[in-house]
Amino acid sequence: MELKNDLKNDIDTINSKLLQPCIDCKNYTNQLKKTLKKRDNYKLDYERFKTKYDNLLNKKNNIIKDDLLIKSDNELSQSINVCYLFFINSYLLIYIYYIIDISKY
Repeated sequence: MELKNDLKNDIDTINSKLLQPCIDCKNYTNQLKKTLKKRDNYKLDYERFKTKYDNLLNKKNNIIKDDLLIKSDNELSQSINVCYLFFINSYLLIYIYYIIDISKY
């Protein structure tokens, strides 16, 4: 009976000191992967809007160009704002995970 209790205590110690931090790290890593994928998607959106805007600047027809240029400029500025806010949030998220990880152990 005593051996069983000793083994149970050892297993609990191993679980709390070794396995649980690994599980937490895996969960953080999954969340970071999702965040990085979103960041890449926002970056692609930004590049798409930037290309569209640049192409409109190079067009010859001024009447059509002005309306489309205004619309494209609005899309581009909105994309820049979204990217900026998302990048800040993602860095804060990483920093918070880091603080939680340090304070836990």
